Amino acid sequence: MKSHLYTASLVFVCLGISFIAFGPGMSSASVPFEPLANGEIADNTSSERQRRFGAERDILKKESVPDKVWQQIVQGEDNESIRQQIAADDRPEAWVEASLIDISKNDVPALLVVGRKSPFANFNKANIWIFTRDGNDYKRVLSVRVFELEILDEEVNGYRSIKLFNVTASDVFEELFRFDGRRYGRNNAD
Repeated sequence: MKSHLYTASLVFVCLGISFIAFGPGMSSASVPFEPLANGEIADNTSSERQRRFGAERDILKKESVPDKVWQQIVQGEDNESIRQQIAADDRPEAWVEASLIDISKNDVPALLVVGRKSPFANFNKANIWIFTRDGNDYKRVLSVRVFELEILDEEVNGYRSIKLFNVTASDVFEELFRFDGRRYGRNNAD
């Protein structure tokens, strides 16, 4: 009986350490950021901006969503009743979060937007959009529904490639998206 209690206690201690170190729903294999002693997160990537985003990953430095971007997101929703519900709420931050990302050589950051509330997010998937500046407007260059994405160092047509991750109970699926000169797509090459 004592050995069972000891084993159970050890399992809970290990699980507790894993939860504290990596947060809910994460493991050491999936964390590109290491927790520091003070609770802050150290970015282990070469860029000063965050490079991994997803359904269960916090945005480290949030930006506001411009009205022009929010309107494109709302208009992209296929279900009319959902579109009306979303449009009636003039607070994009209730539905999505955004961050600036370094995606091209032109030194103008793009805006990445992650869905945080249904219909833009559920369980382990979120809608993620990337918008580039085009004068005073924003151009959508990526729209996907995934578990997570990572901005890579590889560049095609002046824009960084993106790796998408989707998960099931037993598998992780990866897809490489490249820029074709207008938008991102599966394995677009030069």
